[in-house]
Amino acid sequence: MHASSKHKKQERETQTDSSASLSAASPSLLLIRLGLNPNLSGFAFLAYAITLILENRSFEGSSLLEETASFFHVSKSRIVDSTSRAVSLAWGNPKNKQLRMLFPTYSANPPKPRQFIYGIAAYLKSNK
Repeated sequence: MHASSKHKKQERETQTDSSASLSAASPSLLLIRLGLNPNLSGFAFLAYAITLILENRSFEGSSLLEETASFFHVSKSRIVDSTSRAVSLAWGNPKNKQLRMLFPTYSANPPKPRQFIYGIAAYLKSNK
């Protein structure tokens, strides 16, 4: 097998392995694998909100973020600011291709917190 063919085959296998490992992840583990920093407060907020969606809880408008704020005893604006920062930092890493693959319609700017939460939850639900 030619060296470049061998390299392409290994690359495809790596992509398949990494997407398979992402699909079996808990919200926190998936967020870490997607490059989000677990030391940021936004990380815990995101993981909690994603878990609420995975539990098939129904939310209208901004009630998901309000429920998350209530659970953590912080303001809704703190949830929005912290989750936006966590997602933006991960999105800004040029090596972070998996995160961008999950949100292909976004290019330069990351999804808003609510869009990100629902997108990750949908991904986890579809890959159970």
